[in-house]
Amino acid sequence: MKELEFSNKTLQRSIEEGDVLRAVEADAIFHKVFLDVAGNPEIVFALERSVPKIQRLEISQFTTIKGLNSVEQHNRIILACKNQEYELVVRLIEENWLSLGELLIQQKEPR
Repeated sequence: MKELEFSNKTLQRSIEEGDVLRAVEADAIFHKVFLDVAGNPEIVFALERSVPKIQRLEISQFTTIKGLNSVEQHNRIILACKNQEYELVVRLIEENWLSLGELLIQQKEPR
């Protein structure tokens, strides 16, 4: 739990300070906790191929104050973990990942 909280605080600070690369790293550390707990190397392998694309989206997200939405999503995930609401944890993590897809759609829409 401490690693989740620390990485999320680092993410928040990084976004507020405009340190996008550190924000991406902090976000990766946050999600790695769940990958480690899952203990499924196939998931890790599948994600490794997508990481560069995901990181490009995150860089775009974390360059604005909207990146703090991810921090708030992480806070809800941490709270659900503390309350041992595991089905909620799964749903919140899914929503967090899907928010990157929403960002991609917004970027493709004409302005």
